[in-house]
Amino acid sequence: MALLYLATQELNAAFSVDDVIQRTLRATVRITGASRGSFVLVNGDVDSARGWLLDGANLSMMEKQTTALILQEGLAGWVQQHHRPALITDTATDRRWLSHNHQDKALAAHSAIAVPLMANDTLMGILTLSHIEAAYFSDTDLHLTASIAEQAATAILKIRLYQKEKQERLLADTIAGFVQQLHNIPTLKTLLNSAFEHFARILSFDYAIIFLWEKDYLTVAGAYGVNPTAGIETMSVELYQNDFARPLVVDGQPLRTADLQREDSWFRDVSDCCAGHGWMGIPLVAGERQLGIVTFAASTFDAYSAADERAAVSLGRQVALAINDFRLLRRLQDIEKRYTSLFEESSDCLLIVRPDGEIRDANRKACQIFRRPKDVIVGSHVALLDGKLQETLTRHASALKPGKTITEEVTIKDAYGQPVALEMTARYIDLDGERVIQWTGYDVTVKQQLAAMRQDLTNMIVHDLRGPTGTLIGAVQMLEMLIHDIADADVRDELLEVISLANRSGQYLRDLIDSVLDLSKLERGTLPLNIAPVSLDSLFAAVKDQTLPQAEFKEITLTFPENTGKTVNLDRNVIRRVLVNLVDNAIKYTPANGNVTVTVETEYGHHIFVVSDDGPGIAPDSQMRIFDKFTRATADATIQGVGLGLAFCKLAVEAHGGEIWLESEVGQGSHFYFSIPDDLSPAGETG
Repeated sequence: MALLYLATQELNAAFSVDDVIQRTLRATVRITGASRGSFVLVNGDVDSARGWLLDGANLSMMEKQTTALILQEGLAGWVQQHHRPALITDTATDRRWLSHNHQDKALAAHSAIAVPLMANDTLMGILTLSHIEAAYFSDTDLHLTASIAEQAATAILKIRLYQKEKQERLLADTIAGFVQQLHNIPTLKTLLNSAFEHFARILSFDYAIIFLWEKDYLTVAGAYGVNPTAGIETMSVELYQNDFARPLVVDGQPLRTADLQREDSWFRDVSDCCAGHGWMGIPLVAGERQLGIVTFAASTFDAYSAADERAAVSLGRQVALAINDFRLLRRLQDIEKRYTSLFEESSDCLLIVRPDGEIRDANRKACQIFRRPKDVIVGSHVALLDGKLQETLTRHASALKPGKTITEEVTIKDAYGQPVALEMTARYIDLDGERVIQWTGYDVTVKQQLAAMRQDLTNMIVHDLRGPTGTLIGAVQMLEMLIHDIADADVRDELLEVISLANRSGQYLRDLIDSVLDLSKLERGTLPLNIAPVSLDSLFAAVKDQTLPQAEFKEITLTFPENTGKTVNLDRNVIRRVLVNLVDNAIKYTPANGNVTVTVETEYGHHIFVVSDDGPGIAPDSQMRIFDKFTRATADATIQGVGLGLAFCKLAVEAHGGEIWLESEVGQGSHFYFSIPDDLSPAGETG
């Protein structure tokens, strides 16, 4: 017991695993009087096992081949397999000893004992003592050695736990330090140099190289410890057909070898400047994407353990994430630069406005239009720039939603009070994490001037046509009265039919002229409406009488409501022209033998008129501008029209306080709707 106590005290004084092993060997050899002793430290597999031999006072490391031999064929291997102590009185007759003669000193003996070092049911190693005499060891020696081995196993476990905790703390501190300084990284080269610096805190290496994927090539991105004149910066990995490193490069698996020079690999032959023996490579993976690899080389053999590999992989994940984030940041910065360039050089006026009206940014064109410097515009309120912009923003605040755009023409005044007409389009955008409104203004001053000139010219021509048209219609009506005096009934009826056609055509021409002239009045809000009770049956009859000949010519079935008995307050002449326009359009676009239907319903305090057809339908992009002046749903020259009819309809209906809209699908026909409130007061009455 005294000897065991002394051995335990000696083991407790050990400060490393190697120290425990040396003290254990010396103590057990001294206590038992063994000729020599050996210790095999097990780390999970034969290749990673290490062995020590104490021969007299000489303690040395065993060759790897010798260590592997005794674990595979010798007594230590038997103990490793069975986890039990063993006593051999004669090695010549006990098959647990090597069955054939070996000259190695570690194997030369005639009696031996071997015990496992167990801690928490885990085999830490095997202690073997031998003597040149047969039957030298007793059961007492075996039990004493087993007790010392138990103490040694506990000491090794404690040291390993302490070292593991220390390594984990070092790894955690290293990762934290690496992540903490990332916000100060200006270039990729600086980032990679920082990565090498932090890898050096947890690993020992003479050379390290970071390879990154660029398109289909794995190229050198950075190197540590490599002579700058070696020229590896331009190299790309070119694996051999059976390259040792293929699992690393292709599959992203960590890889290490005790001696790279024994492996068939491009990495062995890449350059003499980074040749080494102990070698390890780890993948750089961000998410599920492999960005590249890092290789480490040392001049010593078997330089890297499984623990080194795990630590390198852990730090490598952070390095990969940092590289990925750096690349994304650079891309975002490039995008921001391009956006800034496009923003500033845009030929349109661009204003970035916060929802509260503060102007966050303005481009060069905006400064030119408003004739104010950028530092005056940015930071000011949009109301100070121009009150009409504030009115527009306030008016459309509820309708302006993400994914929607608002377009309106507004005339603003620049810093010198000069009017500028802008077509302003507003939409929400996300800029630097903030939701803002982008106003895009297109200067339409010249466009409005040209439109005004065109409108003036049109009004002048149409106004000049109005007189002759009235005279023509009057002459036709006079002829109708004279024809009634013709005695021959057949001739009279034939002439009356011709006169009826002339009357309808004259009325159509007069409606067209009135619509053109009234269009500008409706735009200005100066057209007086003659609101009076109107029989819908009478209204529909007048529209039918005017449009039926065109429908019959194309053999189109024209259907109107009959016997509605409804009376509605509206301007009969204006709404008649609205219906004639809609029905006439439907007949134009409906193919022969088709159908055009007019219906009316009363719901929610409005009379809803609907004109439906079997035409080709209207494309969605055309529907958005179909009610604009000089806009047509088709470019077909065989269908007559100048694109003013629907513009008149829209303004006429809105003048009544109603709305107009359509529903259409290409190939499915169209349905035009307009509503008239049922609470309109007749002219001269107040409601």
